[in-house]
Amino acid sequence: FSVAENMLIHPLPFLRYGFAMIPMLYALDKLSFKEYMLLSLGKWLASTLSQGTMLSPFSIIALSSSISSALIMYVLFHVFGKFISLYTISLISSIVSTITQLLVASLFLGSVLMRISIVMLPLSEITGLLTAFLALHLKLNTNPPEIINTDNREDSPLTIILHILCAL
Repeated sequence: FSVAENMLIHPLPFLRYGFAMIPMLYALDKLSFKEYMLLSLGKWLASTLSQGTMLSPFSIIALSSSISSALIMYVLFHVFGKFISLYTISLISSIVSTITQLLVASLFLGSVLMRISIVMLPLSEITGLLTAFLALHLKLNTNPPEIINTDNREDSPLTIILHILCAL
């Protein structure tokens, strides 16, 4: 997914769609924690090798982002999975990923970089929701993780909008 994503036109140079997170969403209920984190590392390795950024600061930024988002996705699914949807997990992990990227990048480029968070955070929320939508609707050889709500609730469009507004 990461290689395919790099072939797409990027509306902004720093914006990535996050399609490489689709397999991570699919793997939430299929892998142990150790296997899940290894998948995250493998995703990062494949991405940095395909982009030729292995020995650059971008590699460190991508690694920290990959680990933080995988960690939050796994914890959210296994601790709160009965209460939240895949949309919520994807949305929160995209926000955590963006904040991690900004914090680590600011170590290299200075705190002035945090000013672009005004643009990056709303865009990451949109791509996080898009990633969840694609994970739920793509016809792959496996099913997306099923979250069993004990109270039979699903996130309505209004709930998703409220998630975005709270994140802003």
